[in-house]
Amino acid sequence: MRPVDSYPKQSKKMEDENVMIERHETGRLAVGFPSHIPARSVLGGILVGLAVGGPLFGMMGFSFLASTTLLLVSSPLLLLFSPLLLSAALVLAGALAGFGAAALMAVAGMSTLGWVFWELGTLQRFHPEISTAAAEQWSS
Repeated sequence: MRPVDSYPKQSKKMEDENVMIERHETGRLAVGFPSHIPARSVLGGILVGLAVGGPLFGMMGFSFLASTTLLLVSSPLLLLFSPLLLSAALVLAGALAGFGAAALMAVAGMSTLGWVFWELGTLQRFHPEISTAAAEQWSS
C-alpha cells in the first residue's frame, strides 16, 4: 500500500459515457452521475417504460375489475348457501380431528410396543433362565 503522500495532488477526472469518475487528493475514487442527460435518452427511456408498463397496467386493471365482479356476483350465493357450507365445514373439521386422534393413538401404540420389545430384550440379556422357561411354557 502506498503512503498518502505519494498520490498525485491534483484531481484527475475520467469521463465515461454516463458516469464520471474522479480521483480526489487522498487517492479515493468518487463516482457521480452527470448533471446533464441528453433529451433523446430521456425520451427513449420514457417510451420503453410505457411500452413495457402500459400492458402490465392494463392487465392489472382488468384483473381487479374481474375480481370485483366475481365478488359481487358470488356474495349473494355465499349468503344463500351459508348453512350448507357451515355444516360441511363442521363435518370436515370433525373428520380432521378424528384422523388426528387416530394418528396420536397409533404413535402411542407403536411407542408402547417398542418399549415392550426393549424390555423383553433386556430381560433375555440379563436373565436368560426366565426367557427359556417362558419359551418352554409357550411351546407346550
